[in-house]
Amino acid sequence: MHIVLSLPESETSPWVALFRGALPEAALDLFRKEPLPPGHPFWTRPEITVTPHASGLTNPDATVAQVARRIRALDRGLPVTGIVDCACGY
Repeated sequence: MHIVLSLPESETSPWVALFRGALPEAALDLFRKEPLPPGHPFWTRPEITVTPHASGLTNPDATVAQVARRIRALDRGLPVTGIVDCACGY
């Protein structure tokens, strides 16, 4: 088993071993462009399983409390963490 927690320099270089049969399969959830485009070759490779890039389930109570804290902070003119930057894609 080989676990990688970051993107390789290229999406092609580490896959040479996979495509040549040195690795039997791969489960991938992190890509340079997310979401992975529909026409990307990873979708059609039987040895590759593409999964959502998610770290875990959302706890509704904790989420509501977090959103409420941020709304109160915004109302008071205080800084808020977790701002979405659409220019960065997240």
